[in-house]
Amino acid sequence: MKYTRFLFLGLIFALCFSFGTAVMAQTDEVDSSVTETSTEADVLDSEEVLVEEEITEVPSTFGLWWREVKERVITGLTFDPIQKAEKQLQHAKERMRIAELMSESEDESVQERAEKMIEKAQKFMSQVEEKREKWTDKSDEKVNRLREHLADFQLRREQVMDKIEDSIPEDKQERIQELRQKGLEQGTRLLNAINNENIPEPVREHLQNVKDRIEEHAEEVKLFRDEKHDLLEKAKDGDEDAKEALKQLNQDRKEDLKERTAVIREKATGVADVIREKGKNAVERLKKMDGREDAQDKIQDLRDARENESEDVVPRLKPNPAEVIRQRAEEIKDSLHRDPPEPRD
Repeated sequence: MKYTRFLFLGLIFALCFSFGTAVMAQTDEVDSSVTETSTEADVLDSEEVLVEEEITEVPSTFGLWWREVKERVITGLTFDPIQKAEKQLQHAKERMRIAELMSESEDESVQERAEKMIEKAQKFMSQVEEKREKWTDKSDEKVNRLREHLADFQLRREQVMDKIEDSIPEDKQERIQELRQKGLEQGTRLLNAINNENIPEPVREHLQNVKDRIEEHAEEVKLFRDEKHDLLEKAKDGDEDAKEALKQLNQDRKEDLKERTAVIREKATGVADVIREKGKNAVERLKKMDGREDAQDKIQDLRDARENESEDVVPRLKPNPAEVIRQRAEEIKDSLHRDPPEPRD
């Protein structure tokens, strides 16, 4: 009995060792592939979230178990802190992609598992954050590329969370929103930690821009949730106008997300090249391409609006997607009052 047990353990050890050896032998090759093919467009493209693997369906229970085994072996046998952070980031991307696919399932039990995938992704990002001191003081090309990838992941994660929130039932969204807020706070801390005066100005500019865009998007999401909550409450009370407005609000939201994704893809095609440029010209081009100056204006407008509302002053906001949604909902309700739908035969 003992002999059989030792033999079994020996086989497991041999398997892990063989797998680990293969992983170490391919490390340089994989890193080279990542360097050549992983641009910001790859990171932000919802259909090309991964470099080495494209996930198109929800893995089976065994597939998820085997994925976790591989993740532990790969990270455990990667000793370079920068390479380890890249691999942990890659695992986080994969888990977010799986969460996205799970949320799109018609099976409610599969949808509920999306929460676990988000938690796994955040765990990997926590590991990156915990070990950041080993490389944040450096400023070579390899580290700056990691900074870019980490920043781009924050944008990509917000895109995925938008889709997940729109896919899952209303009664399941509270926990997802809690995870989203936790990931947002974690991402902000990480972006603050990896941004310092020692890195090239274009890279620093890009990191700051990502922070601004995430903050702006968080404000938009909050406005959308508030408007949706108000319409849901009225719809529950039997308000037919609210029901129609809610349908239109959700439809406008989906169209807005599609437009946002298309714009990000278009911008991503040139951002990576601009970041690698040096000098003031690169910084100015990056500002125009990313729209940082416009984003900062919008954020300040939203902040001013909150302060003005507390003083009963009507805010004057510049147009932004969230405000357009709010205005569109009001227009729908007004039009329904003016021209009620004709009864169907």
